[in-house]
Amino acid sequence: MSAKDAPKIRLHHCGINVTDFEGSIKWYCDMLGFTVAKRLRLPGRPTEIAFLKHGDFYLEFFELPGAAGAPPDPAKDRGRPGLRHFAFAVEDVPATVAGLRQRGVEIMMESIVEGSPMAYIRDNSGNPVELVSLDAP
Repeated sequence: MSAKDAPKIRLHHCGINVTDFEGSIKWYCDMLGFTVAKRLRLPGRPTEIAFLKHGDFYLEFFELPGAAGAPPDPAKDRGRPGLRHFAFAVEDVPATVAGLRQRGVEIMMESIVEGSPMAYIRDNSGNPVELVSLDAP
């Protein structure tokens, strides 16, 4: 299939299994400015689902009883397939990191890659979240 024949797509949401459902909703709203768009329960499933919105992007949260948190070092967990992190583009990475650090967010690493600042933070469930500049490819 050529690019001209491919369907038009845009990223809609990312689903995340969290260890603290209510805490994760609060964390993403307080730390990154998301708002709750919808909460629901699926018939026959033992979990509530929440959709948080920021611009035209959504995060979908699940809390499954007994779920383990994210691995302590994602770099050591590369031996199996699956999502490793997701990234948000921000206007000013260093300023965003400084503000999050002041509010107690764990900063995993900060770096400059090909002249562009980037960082990894952890959410309240230990999931790695990358921050990149708006102009990053």
